[in-house]
Amino acid sequence: MIKKFLLILALFIGVVVAMTMTSESDFLTGIGRKAPALAITEADREFALDRMRGEYVLLNFWNSTDAASRVAANKYDTWVARHPDADVCLLSVNFDRSEAFFHEIVRRDGMNEELQYHADDSEARQIRKDYALKDGYGTLLINPEGKIIAHNPTPEELERIFA
Repeated sequence: MIKKFLLILALFIGVVVAMTMTSESDFLTGIGRKAPALAITEADREFALDRMRGEYVLLNFWNSTDAASRVAANKYDTWVARHPDADVCLLSVNFDRSEAFFHEIVRRDGMNEELQYHADDSEARQIRKDYALKDGYGTLLINPEGKIIAHNPTPEELERIFA
């Protein structure tokens, strides 16, 4: 009886430990999982991820003051511009506090304004929650069925996928 209790207790502890080792972001945005819903409205234009079914989407989250995410935003913008035949749509979502500052950075960096969206504070909070973004930045590649197939893909990985 005590052995059975100890075995059950050990199994329970093992399950609890395994569950805590898997982060919320792994659960919400793990490879093979369906990407959470996303809709962004900015001035006279709107983007909704569910309308992109049937296409690959490179979904990038960035902030002008975070050097690594700003470099990534530029890198993906450049990659998409250099590969017009690749069957991929870039959606780059910025979390700057100032929309004017965001637009100035996009202009200065020479990024394609059509692919860049600014999320206001409430949108940014919801997106961070929906995508379990710990630091608020990162990139997902989403396939035509709406499933996540890569996290932070490098240009070389994109080359292989879209060759």
